Amino acid sequence: MKVSVAVRQKFHGFHLAHQLNRLGVLQNLYTSYFGKLFGKDNSAGFNIPKDKIKTNLISAFITYGLKNKFAYEADLFFGNWVASKMGEEDIIITWGIQALPIIKRAKQLGIKVILERGSAHATEQYEILKYEFDKYNVNIATLDRSFSPRRMERELLEYELADIISIPSKYVERSFIKHAFDSKKLFINNYGVDLSQFTFLPIEHKPFRIIYAGNLTLQKGVHYLLEAFSELDLPDTELWLIGKVHDEIIPFLKKYTKNVIHVPAVPQVKLNEYYNQCDVFCINSIQEGLALVQPQAMACGLPLICTTNTGGDDLITDGIEGFIIPIRNVKTLQEKIYFFYYNRVVIKTMGAKALKKISNGLTWNDYGNRYLSFLNSSNILNRDQS
Repeated sequence: MKVSVAVRQKFHGFHLAHQLNRLGVLQNLYTSYFGKLFGKDNSAGFNIPKDKIKTNLISAFITYGLKNKFAYEADLFFGNWVASKMGEEDIIITWGIQALPIIKRAKQLGIKVILERGSAHATEQYEILKYEFDKYNVNIATLDRSFSPRRMERELLEYELADIISIPSKYVERSFIKHAFDSKKLFINNYGVDLSQFTFLPIEHKPFRIIYAGNLTLQKGVHYLLEAFSELDLPDTELWLIGKVHDEIIPFLKKYTKNVIHVPAVPQVKLNEYYNQCDVFCINSIQEGLALVQPQAMACGLPLICTTNTGGDDLITDGIEGFIIPIRNVKTLQEKIYFFYYNRVVIKTMGAKALKKISNGLTWNDYGNRYLSFLNSSNILNRDQS
């Protein structure tokens, strides 16, 4: 079996290629660049032989030099480029928008296609985000570009034409089923964590600290977390927000300031230090497939407070390694923060269970093993081309 990965940006695609190479089935990694470019190195930690890496500098310039300002056009260019190069593999794994020419060429060559979808069904994702943007009277121009009719039409066609769609959580599965998609075409495989990078090394600290890491956006529900934390106003507490601030969150950061510590985005290799100085990890997203920061925090011994729409219910059992709450529910979020604040021993107990859970089945090696097992057991190579 020969399997290639085609990913214009990085996402979890390099983890996937690394795992397929470890398991002896990687044919090629098609990407914009792999290594050092524009002062950044995206290849650290990924052991992929150079002869298996196919890069395109034009795509790299559009993606990184122009900071992805022409994302749709870049995806079209990259997809056509991959389609012109492929042919040695039995299976190709790729991402949305860029996938259409790859799928069409694959069908001509008898190659099977797995489409990676890291978020909810695109229609569901748009509906959730539009509601939120309208609720807070946020300009939806950027949202409308990301979910333009041409993009939506293209992505939904890719869903239909792909042989399999690989998704990271039951939440994503529910969103596809809600929109009348055949669940037999879905393969759920939870993302993992690198336990050599994220480890439990608690640093003594006095304040009770809640931490969130990721983009500060409406989609991530940061505004609800700020509201819940600030209204509780518990003594000797801090809320750490690690990540890039997007415009729609600025008004909330100005409104809620007391004991809120913002740290701009930090490299992945530095996140471990922040997790280990905190007590509880909280992510209040209204939509995402499976936030990678969740298993990272668990690997550092932190219990989670997460919503039903983060993929967290694939990682923890409610009340055991943390709590799973509804989206947009400030009252319930406050109840869970309050509970942890007054039950510090439970934090250690749940944190230890979170660490144990993540260490047994939720590493990147586990992710790779499940992927290969699926490829071997699903009989994908013998499926009829649709």
